[in-house]
Amino acid sequence: MGAAKRIPAIVSVVLLICAVQLLTACGRAETGQTVATEGYSVTDITGRTVHFDTPPQRIVTLSSTLDQIVLSVAPPERMVAVNMSMKDPINSNMVEVAEQVEKTIQRPSVEYIVSLHPDIVLIADWQYLELADPLRDSGLNVVVGRGPHNLAEVRDLVRLTTDAIGEHRRGDILLRKMDEKLAEIAEKVQAIPESERKSVVFLSLMST
Repeated sequence: MGAAKRIPAIVSVVLLICAVQLLTACGRAETGQTVATEGYSVTDITGRTVHFDTPPQRIVTLSSTLDQIVLSVAPPERMVAVNMSMKDPINSNMVEVAEQVEKTIQRPSVEYIVSLHPDIVLIADWQYLELADPLRDSGLNVVVGRGPHNLAEVRDLVRLTTDAIGEHRRGDILLRKMDEKLAEIAEKVQAIPESERKSVVFLSLMST
């Protein structure tokens, strides 16, 4: 595993709050359907622009955070594999959905990812970034997102990820739900006297 950045608790909290809600709101009955029907392009944080004639139907990500975003806006049938932690109830709130994806990823190699024949590989810059160029050299479409350290960067990662897989409209819905839920939480926190508010310590096993 490559050097990883420490990811703030806010990333997991925001996605855990909204992911399952969005699956219900969007309606899983639309399985396999996507808004983007014409070719489109996305530019990732490395400045590379990737063009898609049609939305990717075989999606691979190298991060459970990206898995959560994808599975929040797209059916599991569009994912070729998920990161192993997605099927662990200790680490994931989407086990039931993740179990519908047959293959898993753990310490991925270029050869293994290529063997999955993905239409797109989504990578976050805190993990496995060193695989990006070899995967591109193998002819795969690779989109790299930034590891978020604040809410604005969480939004950027959601926007890039959902746009890359052709789910801009559902990305809008996810972002709106995030804003609504965070506003609801902020309102509840404001009602708590300062002296009664709890302190939280976030521990990460990822290297800084």
